[in-house]
Amino acid sequence: RASQYLITAAKTKAALENRLTPSVNDIKEISQIVLQHRVIISFAAEAEGLKSKDVIKKLIAELS
Repeated sequence: RASQYLITAAKTKAALENRLTPSVNDIKEISQIVLQHRVIISFAAEAEGLKSKDVIKKLIAELS
């Protein structure tokens, strides 16, 4: 369902900006908001000070 919400949010963002289709940048910008509560950080990652938003940023950077 997360992917469905990500697509829906990107389409909504594009529509609000008077565009017919979402762009990759829309996905990048929306992903933090949509995925933040869906990423669960392990104890080891927490001990290193990582947060879900850090993991999402790294993931998006790897995909770019």
